Amino acid sequence: MEYLYVDLGSLDTIGPFPGASVNPPGLGLITSPFSGTITTHTHFTDNILRVGLNYQFH
Repeated sequence: MEYLYVDLGSLDTIGPFPGASVNPPGLGLITSPFSGTITTHTHFTDNILRVGLNYQFH
């Protein structure tokens, strides 16, 4: 039996979030007043358990 733990670190990302505009038929231009910054944080880890079986036929 074998247990493996993998930690690939983390990744932080920051980016702009612009306001959105849509133009549906008959309604004209609709603009979202919301805008700002998107921030994400991701941590990459993994846990692996492996089991092996050895055999030999005579």
